[in-house]
Amino acid sequence: MSILSKPESKSAREKRVVAEWKGKLASNPLWAVRGLLAVYKYQTEAEKAVGSVTDDNGVGFAGVDESLAKQYQSRGRLSEKQMQFLHKKMPKYAKQLWKAASPPSEGGGGPPVEESVGRRRGK
Repeated sequence: MSILSKPESKSAREKRVVAEWKGKLASNPLWAVRGLLAVYKYQTEAEKAVGSVTDDNGVGFAGVDESLAKQYQSRGRLSEKQMQFLHKKMPKYAKQLWKAASPPSEGGGGPPVEESVGRRRGK
């Protein structure tokens, strides 16, 4: 952005970043897994127990997506087929991740506690 250009509005920035994150979630394994774990971390214990979204906190999984997070946590990896599925599913969570990572001043809830990816099983 040059000095002469107009500052980007919050909504324009959100749209730009969410679109960028969708691309990364769809193609980058590290982004996809970190996103998966971040959304899972935001689910309440009650939601994790029943396997569905029950609380309106703006972040949560739909159906089978949660099982990928549980499998990654227990095994430390996903199969190639699961990663392909994850890349197809994670872009729909880009806006939730943006809201979770944004500071409260921008309408978000602050950054999620990030879980390390790639440090399991000696990586």
